[in-house]
Amino acid sequence: AAKSLAANEEARILAIGNPDDPASYFCATVLRPNSGWYIVHVDGLESPNFTGEVVPDHLRPLLLSRVWVDEARADWGEGSPLWQSKVRGEVPEDASDGVIPLSWLRRCQQERDWMAGQLVPIELGVDVGAGGDWTVVRERRGAQAGRTWRAQTPEPQEASALILQALRETGASAVKVDAIGVGWGICGTLQQQADEGLHRAVVVPVNVGKASFAPERYPKLRDQLWWELGRELSQTGAWDLAALDDTTLAQLIAPKYKHDANGRIKIEKKDETKKRLGRSPDDADALLLAFYVPPPEPEVAVMIYDEPVAISPV
Repeated sequence: AAKSLAANEEARILAIGNPDDPASYFCATVLRPNSGWYIVHVDGLESPNFTGEVVPDHLRPLLLSRVWVDEARADWGEGSPLWQSKVRGEVPEDASDGVIPLSWLRRCQQERDWMAGQLVPIELGVDVGAGGDWTVVRERRGAQAGRTWRAQTPEPQEASALILQALRETGASAVKVDAIGVGWGICGTLQQQADEGLHRAVVVPVNVGKASFAPERYPKLRDQLWWELGRELSQTGAWDLAALDDTTLAQLIAPKYKHDANGRIKIEKKDETKKRLGRSPDDADALLLAFYVPPPEPEVAVMIYDEPVAISPV
């Protein structure tokens, strides 16, 4: 539409934007090599608040601040796609060994209209913090990522109280908890609270360290969750991430993957992601648990005979 208005020789178009999504029109057309556009790159670290350039006092608070950049460095990590786009003003590259490309997540953040009947089930995913990490509760409403409850919970009862608060506010039908370590005891507490009528949710302990449900393709359940939920839902646009904050976004794009000796998909260990991010990907893990659907329990066949069956003596 803009090009059709700039039909005479003296017409000019000024395109201003942040290069968040390498698949967007702005990045793919305006910022591509040899595009014919005159490109002015504005690096956030060349702002007057970093270079010492003299600017009027009333303008300085409106510019990129050192505090915000320090927070971005801590949350996203230098060199991450979000750091490249939002701080350095560069088109981010989707890492070839990244589990979830940023461009896929950006498409899932586009606003969509949902009917009330499409916003069910309401379920919660919980990543229990340990060793200074945060306990994060994430809501899922059908295909839509919902609200977040987050707190540091040095004591198990504090984590249980946070989860119970989220259950009361959402009326969720299920809560899926990472049951490794202290999470197992919290599952027991939540089940007891359900028996006492404090909530009606089904409590589902999830041990992401156990074998996957497709052992020929993934060694552990954690590998399967990150690939079949995080990657495949993002690739197909099957989940709505419009409400996602940048911290969770950075955590989703952080993990890398490789293939093991048997050709199976292996997601890097959580500690490796934590080392690169500078923090644990608790928000991303809670989101994946919220969308996780455990397979049904295997049915046990029972044969019932109308007539007595003769059993030969041993």
